Amino acid sequence: MAAALGRGQVAIVVDPDAELLLGLRPQVLIDATMVKRNCGTLRTDAPVVIALGPGFTAGDDVDAVIETNRGHDLGRVLLRGTALPDTGIPAPVGGHAADRVLRAPRAGRFLGCQQIGEAVAAGATVATVDGEPVISGIAGILRGLLHDGVEVTGNMKVGDVDPRAIPS
Repeated sequence: MAAALGRGQVAIVVDPDAELLLGLRPQVLIDATMVKRNCGTLRTDAPVVIALGPGFTAGDDVDAVIETNRGHDLGRVLLRGTALPDTGIPAPVGGHAADRVLRAPRAGRFLGCQQIGEAVAAGATVATVDGEPVISGIAGILRGLLHDGVEVTGNMKVGDVDPRAIPS
């Protein structure tokens, strides 16, 4: 992280418990956990605090909220108010909705077998949770996947597949 900052680059830190926050004292903090709720992010954590998706209120607990729900407002920066609530229903892509979402088969430690951007076949193992396979129900491009080592709960969303099979 220090090397990236020394080169004038943006450092992205995976720190679910915000243990580094006090020592770093960042000028900008972006909560991109996408857990659909505020797990403790405060407007006072940095001079500028931004959050992605539902669970935050711009002007209250953060300075700005970025809309993450598909549609016309995707990416909109809100300086007052909240993002649209989580529908719990994946948006259809290429004729697939719930079947494109990868879910943990059980609680445990997550380990990816493939990388974001790679092609996956229907029935392919893309990750494991404590050795139990996470299997893609459809063919496509792996569009999202958790980091290795994350502790997950059973049925938790761990990634998704884009059936259009167009690499980004």
